[in-house]
Amino acid sequence: MKFLSFILFLLAAAAGAQTFDYSAIGAHPRLFLKSGGEEAVKASIREHAYLKNAHDAVMRFCDANLDKPVLARKMTGRRLLAVSNEALKRVLYYSYAYRMTGEMKYAKRAEREISAVCAFEDWNPAHFLDVAEMAAAVAIGYDWLHDALSDETKKAAENAIIKKAFDTSLNEKHAWFYRADNNWNQVCNAGLTLAALAVFEACPERAEDIIEKAVKSNPLALSVYAPDGAYPEGYGYWGYGTNFQVMLLDALDGVFKSDAGLSRKTGFFATPKFVRFMGAPSLQCFNFGDCSARTSANPAMFWFAKKNSDKSSVWLEKKILEGEARFFAGERLLPLLVVWASGLGEISAPDDNFYSAKGAVPLFIYRGGWNGPADAYFAVKGGSASVNHAHMDAGSFVYEIGGVRWAIDLGMQNYESLESKGVDLWNRGQDSQRWRVFRIGASSHNTITVNDGPHKVKGFAPIVETFELSGKIGARLDLSEIFAGDLKSAERTVVFDGKDTLTVSDTLANGGEKSKISWRLNTNASAEILDGGRIKLSMKGREMIMAVNASVQFELKIWPNDPPEDYDAPNGDSRRVGFEAFLAPNESAEFSVSLTLLEQRAD
Repeated sequence: MKFLSFILFLLAAAAGAQTFDYSAIGAHPRLFLKSGGEEAVKASIREHAYLKNAHDAVMRFCDANLDKPVLARKMTGRRLLAVSNEALKRVLYYSYAYRMTGEMKYAKRAEREISAVCAFEDWNPAHFLDVAEMAAAVAIGYDWLHDALSDETKKAAENAIIKKAFDTSLNEKHAWFYRADNNWNQVCNAGLTLAALAVFEACPERAEDIIEKAVKSNPLALSVYAPDGAYPEGYGYWGYGTNFQVMLLDALDGVFKSDAGLSRKTGFFATPKFVRFMGAPSLQCFNFGDCSARTSANPAMFWFAKKNSDKSSVWLEKKILEGEARFFAGERLLPLLVVWASGLGEISAPDDNFYSAKGAVPLFIYRGGWNGPADAYFAVKGGSASVNHAHMDAGSFVYEIGGVRWAIDLGMQNYESLESKGVDLWNRGQDSQRWRVFRIGASSHNTITVNDGPHKVKGFAPIVETFELSGKIGARLDLSEIFAGDLKSAERTVVFDGKDTLTVSDTLANGGEKSKISWRLNTNASAEILDGGRIKLSMKGREMIMAVNASVQFELKIWPNDPPEDYDAPNGDSRRVGFEAFLAPNESAEFSVSLTLLEQRAD
């Protein structure tokens, strides 16, 4: 029945009325940067130093790797994705370099890579992201270098795209992404659509089918941005899914002057604010879920800045591009950042301080300012562990002030390091081994646990109230569902006083059994237990006092973050601080933890 349903979906997509006028497809190059557009890009590079930094990074890579051997088909575990990533980077970089300089050495270098990957036996359709990125690489090279490629290479690219991408997308086992509402839908539909647009003349009926299926299935992925633009999979996967989403939309609009209304889905044009607030003064992000703490310059943000006429959207992107430790999200897409930033003009600083979102990942974020690394910043989340790439982190938060991130999230662990040791990583059932991975389970996040157990995977923690007053900034969350069966109710309120203190208050009502409550905060600061229910945190010459008040007895604790299992990654110089308390059956309790930055002593 599943196979029949999938075939019916494909037939329906192909049999429906055409979304676009396919006779309007113009000459190559037709993707992202049409012929003649190079001059505007060059003018923007000359005008803006941050764009010159990005352009120069591309050119340095191209010149340093001209004689590097071409890619080989080398699997990493079950993935070919590292090779596909590198293929996209190399082909896009060299194609961009050719279009900016006209020098054939760059076109020839890209052609070697295109020929190499087209000769692979396959692009690993069992993990279709690998196919999608490889198809995107070949498509962009085919389109941007069309007049510079040999007929032999162009024919090889057409055949490879049809056989290794289009044909394999007909297999339901491989093409489940058509029914997904996550980054797979965005990346795979983007890669296939770019390929269809690039080689359209070689297989018009097949190409039309690919594009029509993308238009019909892509709204599933766009639905997750509703209602406020927050992306359930977190900052890092926003960079993956949304950059490819924008590639899809920009390509459709560039060719057909329409994206079939896809970009008008609720929340999509609100998502730049989510990304902007996820970046903190330290240039780290709120790295919930499978995400590292590193912020990055996202090409898609420049596309949004133009579409929304909001230059403040890319204030942090500009800061990152101007800095010495520059990092580019999806670095392989860096030339598109330069292209989409072309003509944007001067970038202004934001003038807002608050962001809140409902939907699958309820968030509240406060940022005290936009110019200083010592500005206060905190972010707290609700939500559910059932979301794609989620951790058991409902109620968790990060906090930085005085130039220090005091409350951290340990972030993701490399997938292959877990899969290679047999960890059942992608099962999100309540008893899955996924939740026993240290960095993913509840005990490693800045939240509470009951009897050292996991949260309820299907439980959902909404934000029920937000505060945006000068002396009371924060949010109240209802955590009751994630402790269902253990606690009768649980609420968490996180409030900043606008000066130097963040207070986390928890109100709990116990169930019918005695319960151990564990309150934990991850930090890179050194920690010392003091009298009076206090812990002193010290880092980078600054000190913070964590003070606990409670209606029941408690014991302060400092836990090591040593990996508990051989598959767990080391966690650097980090630790957890907090306390344990015991609640009698049906007992209620209130806990208040204040985190106060001490004045910096003069030397």
